[in-house]
Amino acid sequence: MKTSKLYRWAVVLTLLALVAEFVLGMYTALFVEFPSTLEQGNAWMFAFTNSPVIAAHIYLGTFLILAGLITFALGIAEKRRSAVITSGLGLLLMFAAWWSGGLFLGNVEVNTYSFSMALTFLGSLLSYCAALYYARAT
Repeated sequence: MKTSKLYRWAVVLTLLALVAEFVLGMYTALFVEFPSTLEQGNAWMFAFTNSPVIAAHIYLGTFLILAGLITFALGIAEKRRSAVITSGLGLLLMFAAWWSGGLFLGNVEVNTYSFSMALTFLGSLLSYCAALYYARAT
C-alpha cells in the first residue's frame, strides 16, 4: 500500500478514535459524579475501580497517543510539509489533552485542567481535520 494511502487511513482512524474519545468524555462530564470524599481531590483510584467509562476514556486517550505517533511517522514518510505540520500539531495537542486529563484526575477540584483538556482536544481534532483535507487524493 502506498504511503499516502496509509497516511490517509491513519488520519481517518485517528479522527474516528477522537470522536469516540469525545463521546466518552462528554458522558463523563455529564453523568459521572466524583465523590466528595476523594483525598485531596485525587480520582485516579476511583476512575479505575468505580467508573468503567472514565477508565475507557483513559485507555482510549492513551491509545490515541500511539495512533498520533504512527500518524506523525507516516506524515514524515509522506515528505509533505502539510502532513508533517498537521499531524505533528495534532499529536502535540493530543498529548497536551492527555496530560491535562491526568492532572485533572490528580485533583478534580481544579476545573482549569478539565477546560485545558477540552481546548487541546479541540485543537487536536481540528489539526487532524486539516490533515485529512490536505491528504485528499490528488
